[in-house]
Amino acid sequence: MDTAAPLRSIIVRFLDFTVKEAILHQAWSQKQLTVQGKPIYFDHDYSPELQKKRAQIRFIIKQLKMKGIHAKCPYPAQLRINLETGEKTFSTLTDAAPTLKELGIEVCIEERDRLERECRDDRWSQERGRRRKDASLSASDFKAFF
Repeated sequence: MDTAAPLRSIIVRFLDFTVKEAILHQAWSQKQLTVQGKPIYFDHDYSPELQKKRAQIRFIIKQLKMKGIHAKCPYPAQLRINLETGEKTFSTLTDAAPTLKELGIEVCIEERDRLERECRDDRWSQERGRRRKDASLSASDFKAFF
């Protein structure tokens, strides 16, 4: 076996979610697993977009931990903060920005995320005669524009 060979990923598809969770939990509880003396790692297979969002949240979590505030990143890419007033969960960093600013943490929000929130918050509507029909964009419709 070539020791200079680059690391590679192996993706395993499980037919049962509970089996997948049990295997991941067991692998994570053992900390360091090796095969033929080489470490192997187990993790979820997230899309590149989701990986990017989770990385941004992990960066915020590190800053919160430096301030002594406990935080987590539940699936898919949310931010859960334990504050003195209780636990708060934010679906996006854009939603969390005002609270984080109060805690002294600045959040860089990308233009696309800002637009996505504006479109989600503002209900699009169109007039047809006397009837008014709300025409909301789904997440998949919104992504089709970008």
